[in-house]
Amino acid sequence: MLICHVEEIRMSSIKFDNMFEVVAAGPDEARELETRALMMIALRNIIDDNEWSQEEAAARLGISQPRVSYLKSGKLDKFKIDLLVRMLARLGYTLAPKYENHRLSVDVRTAA
Repeated sequence: MLICHVEEIRMSSIKFDNMFEVVAAGPDEARELETRALMMIALRNIIDDNEWSQEEAAARLGISQPRVSYLKSGKLDKFKIDLLVRMLARLGYTLAPKYENHRLSVDVRTAA
């Protein structure tokens, strides 16, 4: 007769300050992923607020329609920060980092 013994397994919770720490190789990569995600969300919101079709958004952003689809789907691996900054610039936005009193902030400026 075979007797099996099953032990109780307790799950402990793991907490992360940044959800990207789960998939990133380290904290630097996690911060970069978070920054890219936030920029992509901003671009998606601009597209949605202006009710642009994917074709119109592609023309305005200087990318292909399939890339707009990737952007709207949140495909982080398809976009690097430099391209996201360039797309914002094509829409008239400039990121202006400022460091004062031991604090870094980033203002977003629009073309006048």
